[in-house]
Amino acid sequence: MNIYIDFDGTLYDTSKFFNDFIELCNKYKVTAEDVYNLRNKNLGLFNLDELALNIKNKYNLKNSFIKSTEKLYNKKYLYKDTVKFLKKYYKNHNLYILSYGETNYQSKKINCCNIKKYFKDIIITQDKSKENIDYKKGIFIDNNPKEIEKIASSGATKIIRIKRYDDRHFSIMCNVKVKEFFALSDIDMI
Repeated sequence: MNIYIDFDGTLYDTSKFFNDFIELCNKYKVTAEDVYNLRNKNLGLFNLDELALNIKNKYNLKNSFIKSTEKLYNKKYLYKDTVKFLKKYYKNHNLYILSYGETNYQSKKINCCNIKKYFKDIIITQDKSKENIDYKKGIFIDNNPKEIEKIASSGATKIIRIKRYDDRHFSIMCNVKVKEFFALSDIDMI
């Protein structure tokens, strides 16, 4: 069976990652409001490295700010149940990361986590519903209701939503019927 798993908010705690970035900015006297204002000016796909460079340039920060940003990329942001889940399913199923986002930024986060060995392939896209995937023959695991709705509109029938309490999508209703779990460890597909 093919299992397509979203990265941000499903395997990786992106909220904590970004909050730690804001804490780092605060150490350099850049407020959360400043960070969000700069982030919102870039209406394209989000890339933390570009945001960090914009902050460095706008606030005339030292290169140590960029070096400190680089140190944020590590596997500590994987949810505690991620590796156990992957180990449980990768030997008997074809696992794929199907992740929405800017390719370089997503790749950098995935690479630092040392989990690529569990996946047959990693698909980073700007529209999950337009990938060359047989949506009727896979299980899709995602946290984002909008992405789930796109996947469902492509014909997917087996969709699992992960609703992590600390995720920004937690309280958003999903307009398609899916199984919902609060953690990967709650899922038993066999």
